Amino acid sequence: SRKTDESSAGKVGRQIMNESFRTILQEVSFEGKSLAHIWVALHCIHTTADFQLNDFIDLKNNVVPALYEKFHSGNPPVIVTDVSMVTRGIRKAIAQKLGLQIKCYLDDERVKTVAEEKGITRSQAGIRLAVEEHPNAVFVFGNAPTALIELVKLVRNKKANPAGVIAAPVGFVNVQEIKWQLKYGCPDIPAVFVNGRRGGSNVAATIINAILSWNEAKAMNPGEGL
Repeated sequence: SRKTDESSAGKVGRQIMNESFRTILQEVSFEGKSLAHIWVALHCIHTTADFQLNDFIDLKNNVVPALYEKFHSGNPPVIVTDVSMVTRGIRKAIAQKLGLQIKCYLDDERVKTVAEEKGITRSQAGIRLAVEEHPNAVFVFGNAPTALIELVKLVRNKKANPAGVIAAPVGFVNVQEIKWQLKYGCPDIPAVFVNGRRGGSNVAATIINAILSWNEAKAMNPGEGL
């Protein structure tokens, strides 16, 4: 049956990931890092084959267990992504099982109108609309620094109170600065940062996947060599 096939495929995929994690653990020093950091870093390195990401990941305010509990609470916050590529990278099976709503406002027909009226980017307009409808969402950024700039403004104006933020926009213009502004200007928000210019939609999505599967981390003992 199709369900059996999907289950088998899932098990094979997990076995491959575990083998990849073992390889990463042999090549990267996680000395002094928390289990949450190791778990997120393993996912990011597995997704990108960029071993240096270990040095750029920064976790704030107990973000991994805090968001894991919220996602598994029976009444999870909405996940808002800056671009649809992030949405597609989040594990669908577990999202459906938990009843997670994952939304990207870029394709919302209202976005173009708001962007033109206000003279802002579509990414910024999307975040404005998202905050109006879901001020307590988990916001996930893998592409658009202007979207993260907009969220920081709305947080400072007390219009948004995110359950958490994944700050992984990639690029060269305003990227490092806006991550810094979120980190030090909104210090109470649970957040995962990919510092510097690094990041990307695939990285942002895999960070969410790491949080969704946090319960598997202790069983795998990644810090003990699996």
